Amino acid sequence: MNGADAEVKLLLDKAQSFTGREITTLQEWLIAANANLLGTASRILSTGLLAEHFESLLPEDPTARTQAMTDALAVLRTDADAAVASLTSTPGYPFAGP
Repeated sequence: MNGADAEVKLLLDKAQSFTGREITTLQEWLIAANANLLGTASRILSTGLLAEHFESLLPEDPTARTQAMTDALAVLRTDADAAVASLTSTPGYPFAGP
């Protein structure tokens, strides 16, 4: 793989990662909101979108990121994952529709 191809692959990998986070966040937020779990919905949305947006601002090449960037992203991802886990561990999840 030449340099240009490697750069494109890094861009696509990064985009796929933060877009996946955004999709999961919005899906789980909607499930929580529809179940009237508004506190959980708010937590999912705020933590998930913060993690997604922060990752979008980082260098494409993970080796170009500082340790502080890597650590901050790990904390944000953990917070977002915990918010989703608080929903998915709720009895009845994914809840019946109307």
